[in-house]
This record gives sequence, structure tokens and C-alpha cells, in this order.
Amino acid sequence: MSNSVPRRTVVTSAAWAAPVIALAAAAPFAVASQPCPVFTEFNQWTRSGATDGQFVQNTGPIQYDTTTDTFLSVADNLSTSTTATVTLSTTFNVVAGRTYTFSWGLRGSLGIAANGSSKQGLMITAAQAGAPTQTVYAGQTRNPDPGFEQILIAGPPPAPRTSSFTATLSGPLTLSYTFTFAPRPVGAETANDDIYAKVPLFATNTC
Repeated sequence: MSNSVPRRTVVTSAAWAAPVIALAAAAPFAVASQPCPVFTEFNQWTRSGATDGQFVQNTGPIQYDTTTDTFLSVADNLSTSTTATVTLSTTFNVVAGRTYTFSWGLRGSLGIAANGSSKQGLMITAAQAGAPTQTVYAGQTRNPDPGFEQILIAGPPPAPRTSSFTATLSGPLTLSYTFTFAPRPVGAETANDDIYAKVPLFATNTC
């Protein structure tokens, strides 16, 4: 890789303040407040998509750093022709018309070198039954497709970011992190780029 941070290393000493989800409502007193959920336990997220067998042995697909509350997407796609996708999702209740703005963090890392890796992508979506799915964020580590931004290749910690969505309906909403692994280049020493994405954390405010 081209930066000084060793690949596949879990960051355990990053001094990173816990991100906060802030809430804005058009009618703040029209609905009752409810406790904000906390998504800092890996078992609160449901995994779907590609299986471990679709990745190079011992590379993933998704790890979780409990010290920094960060998803470590450092897997290498086993296929040289087919994209692999892994989604981590969690569900919580929201209020119609309320805008949920959250801070999180993101960085990318080259898998091996500038020309020895394939890109990886991340899309964050907010979905409710009966309403259009909202794309909260979309980025890729290199040569981004239309509608995707370039994920910064940098050392730790993940760069702070802010994103938001507005609930269409009252009731359950599923927030998903979807990681896509492009086909790996043909060769013995090839890999996918890495993505380090912090989970959205709620503070002591109410939802």
C-alpha cells in the first residue's frame, strides 16, 4: 500500500470523540420523544449478501473495532470476474417528517498499491416499507462511478462526516451500510482496497 499505515491493522488508539446524531423536527412538540438507540454492538447489525467463502481466506468480509466503533471492511474478493456485496443493517423507529442528521467517519486505504488493487464501495441507505429508499451516502475508493464520490485514501482516524435523512413515515426504518468489492485483478498479489467506516452513534439527546 502507498500510505504509512499497515494494511489489515485494527486501530485501537485513535482518539476519536463519539459521533452524535442530532435531530431536527418541523413541529418539535407535535410528537412524543423517545430514547435514541445505540448501535455500538456488532450483534445489533444484521449481515446479508456474500458469504465468507466468496472472499480470500482470512480477510473478512467485515470486522468490527469495538474501541473506535468502526466497521473494518478489509476483505479481498475471491472472484476476478464478479462483484461481491455485503450489507450490514439495523432497524429502529422514526417519526414522519423528522430529519435525522448524524456524524460518522470514513477513510479508505489502498489494498496493495495504486495498480495492484480493485476498488471497494460503500453506500448508506435509509429504507421504509411503502416509501422510496433514500441514499444517504455513496462513495468508492477509486475511479468512482456516476453518483459516487471519491473516498479519501488516508491514515487513521476516519475523517469526520455528516449525513442526514428525513423519515417519510412513522415506524420502523432500516439503516444499511452496503460494501461492494469489485472483481479482483488477475494475479497472485492482488487485492481490494479497504474501507473503515464508523457507525452512527446517538448521544444523550432524544429522538
